[in-house]
Amino acid sequence: MKKPSSIANIVRDFIISHPFLRECLILGVVNYSALARYLLSELKKHGCEASLGAIKMSLIRLREELKKIHTSLNAKIRKIVASSVIELQTDLVVISVYRNVVLPKITRVTKIMENARFFQLTQGTVTFTIIAAKEVSKDVIDLLGKENIVEYLDNQTAIIMVSPEEITKTPGVVALISSVLASNGINITQIISCYRETIIVCDRKEASKAYSILEDLIISARGELGI
Repeated sequence: MKKPSSIANIVRDFIISHPFLRECLILGVVNYSALARYLLSELKKHGCEASLGAIKMSLIRLREELKKIHTSLNAKIRKIVASSVIELQTDLVVISVYRNVVLPKITRVTKIMENARFFQLTQGTVTFTIIAAKEVSKDVIDLLGKENIVEYLDNQTAIIMVSPEEITKTPGVVALISSVLASNGINITQIISCYRETIIVCDRKEASKAYSILEDLIISARGELGI
């Protein structure tokens, strides 16, 4: 027979699975009594009976735990962001093509890649997505066939953020970048991690704004660290 989950575990799982509640709890802007009342029904779903006082105590303890983790992780993220630099690659296209079309011609695709100003090739389960300098887009389309293109996005710009190698071991950096851009209304058409590089692709019309937002993020992190 499965052992019932504890109050603390159920509360923790619920808060962790709702990022907005997690952030509010860490910041200390949650009404513990109101949240405890809300969580009563969640506990009942798991066959766990608890008093409001017990739930509130679990929330208070969880906040202290999450706050310590958040403070430590934020310091690591801030240091990585502060040590990052960004650059632009303009006049790009994004081409998605069925995987079975690309694979037989992969050697010829790499020949185009060798001579391109910018070229990124990402393999999915069904398609390959190519982000390339616009001047080689005709070569790509001629090789793979216009009829095989699933999606074609013109007028794209890549913002390339080069960070210390710690980025590969630190959770939250890419999440921070994407959330900051999203909260400012920037639509990311592609995002790729390539070792120390995070490549964010967006429409050319939004590129200048996106670049400024990320630049401000880096400058702010450097200011906080006194760099």
